[in-house]
Amino acid sequence: MAKIEILIVDDSPAFNHLTKLALQRSGLDCQIIDVSNGQRAIQYLADAEKYPDMILLDINMPVMDGFEFLEEYAKMKCAGTSIVYMLTSSSQDIDKLRAKAFGVVKDYFEKPLGVDSLAKIISDLGK
Repeated sequence: MAKIEILIVDDSPAFNHLTKLALQRSGLDCQIIDVSNGQRAIQYLADAEKYPDMILLDINMPVMDGFEFLEEYAKMKCAGTSIVYMLTSSSQDIDKLRAKAFGVVKDYFEKPLGVDSLAKIISDLGK
């Protein structure tokens, strides 16, 4: 199996570090890239030769938030090639509904990345 590529889009260096550790300790053979906002993620995808297998996306970020990213991502040729999870501190039902309205969003998890969320992510990557 090829190395799994995961793109984390979040402006919190601490969260990114902890999420990387959790994913690496899960036993996944993965390469993890992190960017601090949606605009950097769009640029990363526009320049990519290979698209990530999964995108873990925060909502509240400077420059371009998660919803703005999803609107731009939907216009790209790579839209739908990656499994997208919202992984955010927002527990607002309106944010959950808005996220799920984007067809590319597979699921919505609240931070931090818990054992059940991690298991779901690993299961989806194995499919």
